Formats: sequence, structure tokens, C-alpha cells
Amino acid sequence: TVLNRFFAWCYEIQEFMPKPITTNILLKNVSSRQRAPFGDTELAKLFSPALYRDLVDTPYKFWLPLMGLFTGARISEIAQLNLDDVLVNGGIHAFRILDLDEDQEVKTAAARRLVPIHAKLSEAGILDYIGRLRAAGESRLFPDLTLGSRSPGGPASQHFTRFRNSAGVPAEDSLEREWVFHSFRHTFVTRLRLHEAKHDVALIQQIVGHEKSL
Repeated sequence: TVLNRFFAWCYEIQEFMPKPITTNILLKNVSSRQRAPFGDTELAKLFSPALYRDLVDTPYKFWLPLMGLFTGARISEIAQLNLDDVLVNGGIHAFRILDLDEDQEVKTAAARRLVPIHAKLSEAGILDYIGRLRAAGESRLFPDLTLGSRSPGGPASQHFTRFRNSAGVPAEDSLEREWVFHSFRHTFVTRLRLHEAKHDVALIQQIVGHEKSL
């Protein structure tokens, strides 16, 4: 880790410490590494028009990154959406994230929520796409996407890893934090919190399905 190397440098090179303090520390096993938000450079690579023309050949490959960026939803939440989960509430189109069907799951009780459909998604044609699916008698938002047996978003996550690699975005940033699909979620939260409108933290938590801290 970064800290481990720093303390080793203090001991071995600068002799600031009598012994390396991390030698006998037992670190808690962490189930997943820290994820980094995407910066402007990474987003420009991922959403390059030329890249989309070359690599996006099915609806889910087109919509998944855009929905991740503009909803902050987890990849499993997006992958498992049904057309019935797209509704109008108070005059606003929204995605309903629930676990009503046997192939749907949510991480926590707070993850059951409505997520407004961003204007950018509407401009990109998400509502038209949904209308065509309904007219064709489909039931799922992404009928071309196979759901994973362990997690609904498993196959989608594997595709995104290949997509990220093709876009020239590395697996991690300079701080050794991962750049994965979940990074869209961190990007969404970070940019809302830094927005000049100063969005309320509780509202952000409600949109992304975090337990409220306030």
C-alpha cells in the first residue's frame, strides 16, 4: 500500500523511525478495494463518439455507462430493471429500483428508491427506446443482457471492464484506487456535492440509495 511504502521509506532511507511500524500490523481483510471517481480525462475517453461507433453494438452497451453516470445507480440495479420500473411520479420520469421479481435484488433497504431520469438521458433517447420495447412486447429494459446467477450485473460488469480497457482508461488511478463501473457512482455523488447549487447531502443519499447519515 501507499502508506506501507511511505513508512518503509522513513525507516530505510531517512532513518526517521527506529523500526518499520507496519511490520507486525495485521490488516483487516477488506472485501473490495477503494474506487475512484472518473475525472474529465477518463470521461472524455469513455464517451468518445468514435469509441461508441466502434464498440457499441447492442442497447445495453450504449445505455449502461450513460445510466451509471447520470443516475449514480449500481450496475446490478441498472441491469435488472424491468419496463414496469420506468414510471412517472409527480410529472417526472423515474427509474424504480426494487426487488419485486425473483431475479432482482437490492443491497440494503435504503436502496429501494426512485431515481429521476436525467434530462441528458432523455435527450439521448432513453424514453424513445423504452417506448419501442413496450411496443414490441418486451418486459425487461435490456432484453439483450444476460443476468448473472450470482449478481444481476455480473456479465455487464465484465463487459464494462473490456470497454474501459478499449477506451484507454487504466484499471486504477495514481493512488491505486480502482476505476470500475462503480466509479460512475462515485463520480455522480462527488459532482453533486461539489456543484455550485450545493445539493443537500440527505437528498443525494436518497437518490443513490445510501443510508442517511443525517
